[in-house]
Amino acid sequence: MFWIFPSQPTTPGQFLVFLGAVAVVLLVVGGVLLYLSTGQPPEKAEMAAAAWSLGIKATCASVVLGVGTWLGARLLA
Repeated sequence: MFWIFPSQPTTPGQFLVFLGAVAVVLLVVGGVLLYLSTGQPPEKAEMAAAAWSLGIKATCASVVLGVGTWLGARLLA
C-alpha cells in the first residue's frame, strides 16, 4: 500500500519495478498518440503533428527508461 510517509525505505528492486511500470505506461501513451495522429483531416494537421511529436518523445522516453531498468536489474542481480 502507498503511504505518504513510508515506515521503511524503498529498496532498489521496488524502485526498478516502479520505473518499469512507468516505462510501460509511456510506451502505451506514445503508441496511442502515434495512432491518433495518423489519418487526420487537413483541418487537424497541426494537432496531428503535435500528437506525432509527443508520441515519438514518449516512446523514446519509454525505451530509455526500459533500458535503464534492465541495466539496473542486471547490476543488482
